[in-house]
Amino acid sequence: MQLAHFSIRRPVTITMLMIALVAVGLFSLLHLPEELYPKLNLPVAAVVTSWNGASPEEVEKQISHPLEQALEGLSGVNLIESQSTAGSSLVIVEFNYGVNLDEELNQMRSLVNRVEQALPSDASTPLVQQFDPNSLPIMRIAVYGSKRVPLQTVSDAAANVVEPAIERLNGVAGVQEAGGLVRQITVLVDPDKLKAYHLNIEQVVNAIAANNLSADAGQVHKGTLFIPLHVSGEISSPSDLGQLQIPLPLRGAVKLSQIAQIQDGHAPIDLVSTVNGAPAVTLSISQASDANIVQVSNSVWQALPSLEQQLPPGVHVEVLTDDAQPVRDTIHTVVNHTVLGFIFGILVILLILRSVRSTIVVAVAIPIATLSTFALMAAAGLSINSITLGSLAVGLGSLVDFSIVVLESIFRSRQRGLSPMEAAVVGTEEVGLAVFVAACAQVCVFAPSIFVPGIAGQFFRPLSLTVSFSHVAALFVALTFTPMLASRLLTGRRFEAPDRIPGLDAPMRWYAPFDWSARFMHGLTRVYRRLLAFSLSHRKIIFAITTLMFVASVAMVPKIGFELVPNVGEDEMTVSIETPPGTSLAATEQVAQRVEALARAHLHGIDQIDAQVGGNSYSALPATNQATLTVRFQDTISSREVEDMTAQFNQLTQSFSGATVTASAASANGASGPASDQISVQIQGPDVAELTRLANQVADAMRRVHGLEDIQNGATTAMPNVTLKLDPALLAQYGLTAQAVESVLKADVGGQIASTYDVNGNTYNIVVELPPSYAQNLAHLQDLTVENQQGVMVPVTKLGSVSDGFEPPSITHINGLRTVEVSATPYGITEGRAQLALSKELKSIQVPHGYSVGFGQGGAFLRQTMFDMLWAFAFSVALLYMLMASLFESLVTPFVIMFSLPPTFIGAALGLVLTHRSLNVDSAIGVIMVMGLVANNAIVLVDYANRLRRGGSNLRDALMEAGPVRLRPILMSTATTVLAMLPLVIGYGKGAETLASMATVIAFGLTFSTMVTLLLVPAVYLAISGKRDKPKRAGAEPSAP
Repeated sequence: MQLAHFSIRRPVTITMLMIALVAVGLFSLLHLPEELYPKLNLPVAAVVTSWNGASPEEVEKQISHPLEQALEGLSGVNLIESQSTAGSSLVIVEFNYGVNLDEELNQMRSLVNRVEQALPSDASTPLVQQFDPNSLPIMRIAVYGSKRVPLQTVSDAAANVVEPAIERLNGVAGVQEAGGLVRQITVLVDPDKLKAYHLNIEQVVNAIAANNLSADAGQVHKGTLFIPLHVSGEISSPSDLGQLQIPLPLRGAVKLSQIAQIQDGHAPIDLVSTVNGAPAVTLSISQASDANIVQVSNSVWQALPSLEQQLPPGVHVEVLTDDAQPVRDTIHTVVNHTVLGFIFGILVILLILRSVRSTIVVAVAIPIATLSTFALMAAAGLSINSITLGSLAVGLGSLVDFSIVVLESIFRSRQRGLSPMEAAVVGTEEVGLAVFVAACAQVCVFAPSIFVPGIAGQFFRPLSLTVSFSHVAALFVALTFTPMLASRLLTGRRFEAPDRIPGLDAPMRWYAPFDWSARFMHGLTRVYRRLLAFSLSHRKIIFAITTLMFVASVAMVPKIGFELVPNVGEDEMTVSIETPPGTSLAATEQVAQRVEALARAHLHGIDQIDAQVGGNSYSALPATNQATLTVRFQDTISSREVEDMTAQFNQLTQSFSGATVTASAASANGASGPASDQISVQIQGPDVAELTRLANQVADAMRRVHGLEDIQNGATTAMPNVTLKLDPALLAQYGLTAQAVESVLKADVGGQIASTYDVNGNTYNIVVELPPSYAQNLAHLQDLTVENQQGVMVPVTKLGSVSDGFEPPSITHINGLRTVEVSATPYGITEGRAQLALSKELKSIQVPHGYSVGFGQGGAFLRQTMFDMLWAFAFSVALLYMLMASLFESLVTPFVIMFSLPPTFIGAALGLVLTHRSLNVDSAIGVIMVMGLVANNAIVLVDYANRLRRGGSNLRDALMEAGPVRLRPILMSTATTVLAMLPLVIGYGKGAETLASMATVIAFGLTFSTMVTLLLVPAVYLAISGKRDKPKRAGAEPSAP
């Protein structure tokens, strides 16, 4: 090959080129972002609307439903889901993959603007935004003090010291505070004095708003200047509020201080945060869209020591959760295991080749090609993650394969008496085409994966590009650097002499490892030659055995189970606590303290427990009946132990009184979204009572499936409420409207923001309210009055009837239908197997007409992903055949090589069954990788047999010679790849779960398929072309198929 000629003649040029590739690769490696998985671009958008004080049913009727109807006009929509809770509406639109999301977002905003006028006037403006999983909090840090430190001190330290410093860090998009005290000026109005002066809260609010403002009145002349005239009527201190005059309905005015108390305090606490029982303020940190999670996390960690020194005595700052840590652990584990496997592989090559110089050729070529791959990855905008690292680990095997095939051919050329230069040229030319075809075959195997749609495509694209880059680099190094270095190192008589077998034609040195390896390879070659002769003579037996094993492997698939990605465990456990609806924050906090004490008493290895009581994701009202404990364990506790303790704790809390307690082991995949391992069943229909009945039956079915735990029934207990049913006739009689009554009641019961107080650049709300003990006491509802146009104060209870009732805490619609979701988390069973078992149980449920029970988007997503991967697999096989047919200019040769592919699945299935791992995106990637590696081996074997046929040998003799000759390079490349995967197969180290299934498929699949291929491919070749080869045995001119 001309490339090899050039490399051998210009060693300095090639050396300088390799040094340049190493330098660029190192630079790229240091600047590549690090992630657990490739960034996902989800075609999902949301419309968020707040309506303070509204019930879920009113939010559903007046906000969510109109928005849903308006958004149905969008094109390319896969699903529209709405969630209506107290005071908030969330409408989620999931588009089909491939749509122009920017255009669809603009269309969404246009449709929402059209319907906005029909929404309640006191609702917030609907906010349309794209859902970006990278915008979710990546870290949670806590600012806490000892139990003697007041919460106000902790809050001030968090708000004035820690939060501003974190927000200034590069890559930080925002910091969300929770659990702190927020300053608020409260005007606590005396209801008796309001009644005495014939006032209501709205009049007080209007008076404060009208007397606390600043504005520009325009511009005026002052001498020769034309300057703005500013009017300032803002209060200078909270005490000034007391001097404001409140106009009375008839005449005169009264000071605010005469009818209300002015309190400079804090807003009501709706979320309590603690760290190991001490009061705390938690800060959730989000990364910018173009930032890297590891770099942002590193910046935060580096800033914490200096922040600690700036805090008041007794106040500390500590990281609670860090999503970048699993990324660090996984990458560290994968890199360490791959390097360890590389060392093992080099030792195997050294033992088989029995030459330090030959091993150096391969050992030096590997890092050059690997670093060259990093340079190409940086140019393509890829990142370092578990997928790309796995691709590189397999690329390592191909690199060794290409270099070994070239080196072994040069080695044999030297043994034929050729000079080092001649041997390098001739040896490279002999196998150059085969190596080129093998590299192209690997690229073709993965090329269709680039076009796989959806989430699977976003996993496959970086994989395909990384594999392609690594093989291009491996091919370039194998055809340039390897022959050049071999021509300089394979010198001396030792390389000119034929191999001598210790104990046969050379003395056996019992202390020498090389002699033992030579004897082993000699014996292995003899055994293989006998097996090859048997397989060529008994081809039907080989075909039958292979077919039976393939059928058995297909039968194993249901036992393997399916899931999207393997679960990556962490050293944390999350405990969700839910008390009955309506429970106060203080009561829920007491329950959380009991659960925390229970955890400390029965769980071992606890490092820290942080608790959050109250709060909600997007609802305008606090979820006072909810609490979450995050239990962080010591580094010595493995993720498997965390899972075991989670199951034990769930058993322990089954009989917990006063609350529903559910523990779940933390996962780096997240608790929701495409990578979540939760199984959800959606029940849809018009009637809430029937949906609840069906949801309870689904929950019972889940309990009957072994391995399903943490069952969450969306048809939760309804919240109690009180309804004031207004009578239109009575409203007309007193000259009032429903809107007027509602406005007054909202202000009386919930208070109302009247204005703001600005000081030192900070803005604090001025809230007017009745004493909570009065306004929120149902017994005083009859004392609340509404003033009509005649100035008459009408009690609200005279305007209608009061009744007790219940309402759902949230209402969900999917594609316009009311939906209840029941979910569970599989433990010790894969998502796919759990779905199969659950689907059998669901068949026993009698579903009425007009209702449906089925797996939600997660189940459909998993099926679609597997379907897409099967299509990618089929296209890969077809493209591989077409490429080999073109390069070999033969239809038979690639057809023979294709028979090396089915045994791949035999070993893969066996490995997954034996290791109890699942078939997922990673393991599917492994199957495709093994296909390319096995095809490499078959290509090299068949190509050499064709060369022998062109030299005059008949097909059987050519196969009998080609098999043993190619046995050594095939074994070296296989052993190197398998040993590189072996540490990951064992699965020790944090984060090893990410690549364990892929490594298992590669190690078992490659080992098994290599053994079968060495016998099956020659047998198939002889069966197909044996009859055409008979004339050659009689002296006819040889011809390759």
